[in-house]
Amino acid sequence: MKWMITAGAVGLVLLLTPYGSLSLTTTQTGQADSGARPATITVLTASLQPVEEVLHAFGHVRPSNVITLAMPRTPAPVAELLVHEGALVRQGEVLARLETDEARHALLLAQGELQSALAEVAEARSLVQLAKTEVAQRNATVERLSQLAQKGASSDVQRVDALRALERAALDAEARQSRLEQALVKAEMLRILANRATTLVDEMTILAPVAGRVMRVDANPGATPPPGTALISLAQGDRMEAVLQVPPGRLARIQAGQPVQLWLADGLTTRGAVTRIAPGNSDSGGLAEVTVALEDDVPSVAGSHVRGQIITERRMAMLIPSSALVQLPSGPGVLRIVDGQAVATPVAIAARPDGDLAEIKDGLPEGATIATLAGSLLRDGSPVQPVPEPRKRLAWSDADARIMAVQASR
Repeated sequence: MKWMITAGAVGLVLLLTPYGSLSLTTTQTGQADSGARPATITVLTASLQPVEEVLHAFGHVRPSNVITLAMPRTPAPVAELLVHEGALVRQGEVLARLETDEARHALLLAQGELQSALAEVAEARSLVQLAKTEVAQRNATVERLSQLAQKGASSDVQRVDALRALERAALDAEARQSRLEQALVKAEMLRILANRATTLVDEMTILAPVAGRVMRVDANPGATPPPGTALISLAQGDRMEAVLQVPPGRLARIQAGQPVQLWLADGLTTRGAVTRIAPGNSDSGGLAEVTVALEDDVPSVAGSHVRGQIITERRMAMLIPSSALVQLPSGPGVLRIVDGQAVATPVAIAARPDGDLAEIKDGLPEGATIATLAGSLLRDGSPVQPVPEPRKRLAWSDADARIMAVQASR
């Protein structure tokens, strides 16, 4: 379709395409030719779109759970260190060995004393058994003499001697039983000491209690760290978490379970969820800490920096490009295409953090068609007419897109 220039009139053809299918800065064409050449703008159909409200935060990566293996109670020099920082280890794997000479010597002494005590217990049991047999025999003699006395076949002297012998046997049995109990107590004490010595020898071999990654090695071969001093630190399961720092005033918007988009130091992106929220303290400079669990298959290094967006809200909202806004006497507005005319429509807006989009809070109905890059080409009341579609057109995704033309007077 061709347009002719007449006195006081400029013919403009505007090709309206759906927003998002073409770059807004490249769809405006033909403005340099004194109005005889068509100009192209873009339009979109206003609709509700999913919106994520996000809170930006920075932080670092750290292990989810750190297990510290400490020096045993008895000091001993470090004989071997079999792992290095960053190494992955299996549960039960030997991480380090300490000198065991003194511990093994103490174990041998304890085991020797225990064996001696156990021999004393065995001997005491035998003596108790003999004493019990002696008591039984003496008791049988007393009963036999009592029966003979009824027949006049035993004397009182014999019976008295038998009773005294029974009493002596009973006292001896009690004494032997007491010695057996003492031997048992002694043996039990030595057994405890031997077990403790065995444990001490076992403690000289530092094993990984769980599978994980070695985060820190604080010992050096040949050194003798004090008891309780940290030797090796493990990240259990090699599981990491991101710790994001946010101002305490923002905590009201954050809840456990909220999704988080994370950007790791190596350029990888991943998603997680808020697991813990802690108020600020002196260590964090007064900033609150929001902990986000990382997935197991996400490679990350403890201590590395991380950037996160905590998704605090998901909702539907009407968003338009900021380029669609025009300044009206009453405030911000848009140019709607209604019944073949451009209609200036006041709207209430809410600014977006990125600045490229504006959220329409009121004034624009869903389904309305608006110009998104009109600028000075379109005015309130400008007539708009459809033009034929070109033979070859782009494959647009917006089914509501239309080709329209505008004839404006200048």
